[in-house]
Amino acid sequence: MDAPTAALIGASLGALATFAGVSINTYVTTRSARREKFFEMRFNAYLRCVRSLSGVSAMASVDELRTILDCIDGSEMGEIHLLTDNVVAYRLVVITVLIRDLSGRVERSGSRSADESGDDSIKAFSRFVIDEINLFVESIREDLGFHKRPFYPRRQTVKERQEFNFMMERIKLIAGHIDAGGGGGK
Repeated sequence: MDAPTAALIGASLGALATFAGVSINTYVTTRSARREKFFEMRFNAYLRCVRSLSGVSAMASVDELRTILDCIDGSEMGEIHLLTDNVVAYRLVVITVLIRDLSGRVERSGSRSADESGDDSIKAFSRFVIDEINLFVESIREDLGFHKRPFYPRRQTVKERQEFNFMMERIKLIAGHIDAGGGGGK
């Protein structure tokens, strides 16, 4: 093989390797950006949903429960169904049905909230709703990968992360308060 042929073959292989490298790099970068954007969209949908659900407690009035339902039944329900797996979406549907049932029970009892109700079954049902919300929060944590390691997308602001964690902790505190007898009247 003479020198010009070898140079031509070498240049061709170099150009092919460069093209392959650029193509693979573009594909991986695009896929990573898409995955990060999808994670960010799920995170924001969960944040809005947890923000709405943080108002559910044994002391919430019927009007407050209905306002929460309106928020969840609006855009959040659709976003959660589109962006998440079936387990999380199913838990949200269960929670909305339970909150709707709880508000109906409280309204039929004639009291302002489940906490003020003299009916122990309403108080127990309120605790059950809070337990389901905790399961939903744990499903969120699992879906986002927080149960394995703390991971946040780069574009998430510190304030948004703090607010998300604060809302999840608030739900846990409300559930603990009810379980301890402070709000549920055990």
